[in-house]
Amino acid sequence: MKNNNKLLINVLFWGGLWGFAEATLGYLLNLSPLGISGSIMFPIGFYILQKAFKESNHLSVIFYSGLVAGAIKLINLFLPFSHPVKVINPAFAIVLEGLSVMALIGWSVKKDKKIGFVSTFLATLSWRFIYFIDAVILYFIGIPSRMIEKGPNEYLWNFLILNSLVNAIIIMIMAKAEKSGKTIKMPMLKIQPVTAVCSLLIAIGSQLFFSLI
Repeated sequence: MKNNNKLLINVLFWGGLWGFAEATLGYLLNLSPLGISGSIMFPIGFYILQKAFKESNHLSVIFYSGLVAGAIKLINLFLPFSHPVKVINPAFAIVLEGLSVMALIGWSVKKDKKIGFVSTFLATLSWRFIYFIDAVILYFIGIPSRMIEKGPNEYLWNFLILNSLVNAIIIMIMAKAEKSGKTIKMPMLKIQPVTAVCSLLIAIGSQLFFSLI
């Protein structure tokens, strides 16, 4: 029971932290005409989920943290002006990202291999490919997709290849900087229940705030 409570606390804290990042920084990046949100947010999500694993030593925390972050995004379904597909698709992407990170870290632990550029590229490409297939299916049943409508240059080059490369490069740079001590090293955290709940509530509040402004 104690271990289950600890896992739940970690899931709420890290899932809330990722949800907060998506609701705030993700929202601001989506306002940019450069379309750089996906290039930046996945590496941030990767770092958060990697920390979640290191703190808990449980792969399941990665998956459930992704579910929490995705569920926070789904709050917009209760807002009257939100289009369901525009809410569900980003939440689905977050869950896919969580699954890809869990698979990558799980592979690294099981095989006792260092996470490198190629494995990171394949991880980010995998979730993007599944998301692309989902977009294609929705498009052919009559649900519009800006990514598909923009043509092969958008979904094959920009979304699948270029963004996957950028994601892998950023993650490798972050890993190298952390290893060399050029980043602020976070000490092992002893997350309290109140901290986890506050993380979740702040993320929910941020999601609602940025959706309503």
